[in-house]
Amino acid sequence: MNNNSEGAYKSVINWFPGHMKVAMDQISERLKTVDLVIEIGDARAPISSLNPYLKNVLGNKKKVLVFSKIDCADKYKQEAIKKYYKDEYLMVFFADLLNQKDGKIIRSAIENIKIRQNARYEKFNVKSLPTRALVVGIPNVGKSTFINLLAQNRKAKVGNMPGFTKAQQLIKVSNNLELCDTPGILPPNYEDKKIAMRLAWLGTIKQDILSLEDLTNTLWDYLVDHYFDYLKNRYQIENKMSSDDFFYYLANFRHYLLRDEKLDIDRARKTFLKEFQDGVLGGVLVDELEGI
Repeated sequence: MNNNSEGAYKSVINWFPGHMKVAMDQISERLKTVDLVIEIGDARAPISSLNPYLKNVLGNKKKVLVFSKIDCADKYKQEAIKKYYKDEYLMVFFADLLNQKDGKIIRSAIENIKIRQNARYEKFNVKSLPTRALVVGIPNVGKSTFINLLAQNRKAKVGNMPGFTKAQQLIKVSNNLELCDTPGILPPNYEDKKIAMRLAWLGTIKQDILSLEDLTNTLWDYLVDHYFDYLKNRYQIENKMSSDDFFYYLANFRHYLLRDEKLDIDRARKTFLKEFQDGVLGGVLVDELEGI
C-alpha cells in the first residue's frame, strides 16, 4: 500500500462511539450470568474480523467460534484456520448461516458442551438448566442471522437477565439452549491500518476510511498477488496490469460511460468492489496467517 493511502485514513480509524463503550461494559456484566460465549467471525478475514479487545473482557469463559460468509471464503484454508484457533476455542465451525443442516450441527454440538454447573444437577438426578450463551462479534458478521438459524421458529422470550436493558432478552433455542444477542462492537482503534483496510474491502466497516480510488487500488493489488486467476476468469484479461490501467479497461469493457461519453471510472471501481464483496470473483482469504 502506498504512503498516500496510509495518510488517507490514519486520522479516522481511532474512534470508539459512546454506545460501543456501553455495550462493552454490558458484556462484562452479562458474562456473570452466562455459561458460554459464541463468537462470530467472517471466514474471509479470520483474524481481522475478530475484536482483539474481547479477549481481555471474556477472560477464561468457555468459547465457541463460528465463521460465517463461507460461500465467499477460500474453502481450502479452513482446516489451517481451525488448527490456528484450536487452543483458544472449544470448537471452530465454518457455516452457511442460511443452511438449516449447518444450524442443526452447531446447535447439537453446543448443547452437548459440558457445563460445570450442570454436573451438580446430574449428580442428584435433577434436570439441568439450559446452557446460556452470549453471542458476540463485530458489526455485519452475521450475529442475528446466526441466532435466527439456531432458533428457527422458537424465538420465545424468556425474560430479562440481571444487568440487561429491557430490550435485551434471552432467546430460547431449545429446552437445552438459550442465546442472547449483543451489539456489534469494533475495537477502540485500529493500530494496524491493514486490518481496517481489509474490513473496508469486505464492507464490514465504513468504506470511507479510504477514498474509493485507494480502496479499490489496494484491493486490486492484493488480488493480483493472491488470486490472479479469479481476475483472469472474471474480466477476461491475460496479463497483470496496474490498477489504473485495469479500471480504465473495465469501464471500457463494460461500456460504462458518462453523459459526455467519457469512461465512468468510478462506476468501474464500485462494480469491482461489489463483485468482490458478493463473492462473484471466488472464495478469498484476506488475512495472513502463520503457516497458511
